[in-house]
Amino acid sequence: MIGMNGAGADPLLICKVGGESYAIRVDCVLELLALQKLTITPLPGMPSHVEGMINLRGQTLCIQNVRKMFGLTSLRDESTEIIQMLDDREHDHIQWLKALEAFVHDGTEFNLATDPHQCKFGKWYDQLMADPIEMNRFARDQLALVDTMGRFDAPHRRIHEIADKVLALVAKGNCKEAKQVVNQAKTNELRELKDLFASVRQLVERFHIGVVVVVERDGVRAGLVVDSVCDVKEFQDDNYLPHSLLKDDGWVQGFVQDEETHDLIQVIRLDMVSGFTPERPKPQVSELVSTT
Repeated sequence: MIGMNGAGADPLLICKVGGESYAIRVDCVLELLALQKLTITPLPGMPSHVEGMINLRGQTLCIQNVRKMFGLTSLRDESTEIIQMLDDREHDHIQWLKALEAFVHDGTEFNLATDPHQCKFGKWYDQLMADPIEMNRFARDQLALVDTMGRFDAPHRRIHEIADKVLALVAKGNCKEAKQVVNQAKTNELRELKDLFASVRQLVERFHIGVVVVVERDGVRAGLVVDSVCDVKEFQDDNYLPHSLLKDDGWVQGFVQDEETHDLIQVIRLDMVSGFTPERPKPQVSELVSTT
């Protein structure tokens, strides 16, 4: 492909980090590694974005987290927070049904949400399902996780719907039938919800891991942890945007604009990665990507 002052345009590897798009020159990329399969040895006294070292086929490789470079929560920590939230929301529904059962048995006041859209899980779930961008961030573009989340709606609605039925039965003095309704919900709706929560936790642990992009510059190698790798694209000269507003010590070298999506993609400065020699970026637009 011809571009950039008649020279062949360098393709860029497009990655996702914290919901944003970033790019790395393909000619600097050696390989991609699954993070969960790596044993990383921490290095004391290093910057927070440096995860540690690995032994890659007899060569040591410094692993650095792009999220932490930009001051974001690591994908591992974000995954832990999501799993804890799912644990809490599952526990909420177990306690919800116990409170309804206590109301039937001994008349304890029941004042929890009967509307499935008003409990903590329902509010979070509705927002997630209504926002495709947020769903893509949560599911990491994994259809299995998207499908599993969609299956929550029916059992979640049904378990909340029994509250009005149980309250009405007790008001009529029909506590025996009310108990049967609660017991059936334990066996059916609550069990289904618990199975779904367990499935989502497993999928989050599986997909919220990250990918290591092994890069090399001037014979020096490093591993950059990104959320996911999306595509490889080439950009015409007018896709490159000036970077005069960026600090010289920033992690971003400049921007390219995707003609299809109109998204601005931030180009990572490899000279800022530990182990590489610092180098001030040239101000020419045409050299935005060809100089790293």
